[in-house]
Amino acid sequence: MKRQYLAVIAGVILMITLGTIHAFSLFLVPWEAAFQVPRADVSFLYSSALVCLTLSVLLGHRLFGMARPAILVLVSAIFAALGILVAGYASSLPVAWVGY
Repeated sequence: MKRQYLAVIAGVILMITLGTIHAFSLFLVPWEAAFQVPRADVSFLYSSALVCLTLSVLLGHRLFGMARPAILVLVSAIFAALGILVAGYASSLPVAWVGY
């Protein structure tokens, strides 16, 4: 596959990832109702996700040389899927924080 196509595919994957974080406002009202907590408590989830994203961008390059790209993608996908499952089935806000 040509290099420019790989760059476009990588960009699309990155936008999907960022979209899941920035689409947080869709979850705000339902999570407030489901967990019976104020908006500030639910918003902490978004703030912590942005901190984690920032740290991964700033420190992630240190991990890139430790394993092959395929392994890094596989491990990232597994953790992302587990996080989605945990957040989706959370019965309390702290559990949702961990998953999200």
